[in-house]
Amino acid sequence: MTISPAKSQLLIGPRAGVQYTWVRYSDADYRDSVSVSPVLNYFAGITTAFRVKNRFFLEIDLLYSRMGKEVESKIDPSLKYTMYTDHIQLPILYRVDFKKEVGKDKAFKWYIGAGPTLSYWLSGHGSVSSVELLERGIYGIDYKLKFDSDYSEAAPDELGVPDPNRLQLGLNVGGGLVFEFPGVSSLAVDVRFEMGHSYLGKGDAAEFRDIVLFTDSMESKNMALKIGVSYLMDTRISERKKGKSSIKRR
Repeated sequence: MTISPAKSQLLIGPRAGVQYTWVRYSDADYRDSVSVSPVLNYFAGITTAFRVKNRFFLEIDLLYSRMGKEVESKIDPSLKYTMYTDHIQLPILYRVDFKKEVGKDKAFKWYIGAGPTLSYWLSGHGSVSSVELLERGIYGIDYKLKFDSDYSEAAPDELGVPDPNRLQLGLNVGGGLVFEFPGVSSLAVDVRFEMGHSYLGKGDAAEFRDIVLFTDSMESKNMALKIGVSYLMDTRISERKKGKSSIKRR
């Protein structure tokens, strides 16, 4: 595949991928009492890449992102729960591109970058099982989150989150490969690590009304390892016409 010189000032297109997500608890005692495992989730949306100067780009994504965690108590082995949280994310990546020649007339680009991630927490749901439920003949319940509510205001199938931090800030770093096609499009494949800076809550734990021994510390941060694919197109009409005019007509 021949790689043509990138001339775009603004690229835009769809972006999607998979991600392993988990949380890191701040409180050492709580962290020692549970075992946290990552869960497989996904994200999808659009991305734009602005050429700042030469091989420097500012990449901005607008994504729907599902994150989450799987937690098991070390004190009560029967206490297990999963949580999936839905977010609108705005990752901003300042990146620098490098070109690698392969053979006589082939090449590809690779890049590294870093930047902030803004995120808004939309909703959440999950499942939980515990010895208290088993004693009542209930093997587990599916629940949804209820924001700005403590356990006394929550329904039996709701997890009350008294003081959620729904607007969050994080950091994403990563790198990837860019394959440019003749004309006005390119394909990017990247790997990023995202580390939350803001806590999911502002102090009070999330609790169920009918599971007394359960608490979930909201002093935790979202973490994610992402693999994404972006298909980018040049927005400059003149470049599109130029690409079309190069096709020989029969």
